[in-house]
Amino acid sequence: MGKKWRWFTIMIVPHSEESTFSIRLPLAAVQVAVALFIIATVGLLNFANTYRLRLSEAREARLLREANRVQQEEIDEYEAQTTVLKEQVEEIEQVAEILSEKLGISLHEDESPPE
Repeated sequence: MGKKWRWFTIMIVPHSEESTFSIRLPLAAVQVAVALFIIATVGLLNFANTYRLRLSEAREARLLREANRVQQEEIDEYEAQTTVLKEQVEEIEQVAEILSEKLGISLHEDESPPE
């Protein structure tokens, strides 16, 4: 003997008191439809949550890029200042060398005392 089908009946009763309209669906089809609806809802909620998370991460990345840009500008300024200071130190060393030659003073004396 075959399996007996169980049915799910939907009855539509119009307000105009006309005859009712009935739809008979196999219970398994209704169960599959409900399961698909639940799966779709969970999938949609998962997508929305993932999208919200990615949007938040994108905002944070944008803020970090801006902070990095500002910091890079500061680093470039410090690098330029350091270059200027190095050039000034080299000029001072050259002037000191010229003065030491004119005065007969050695700038690079040995650390050991003369004997």
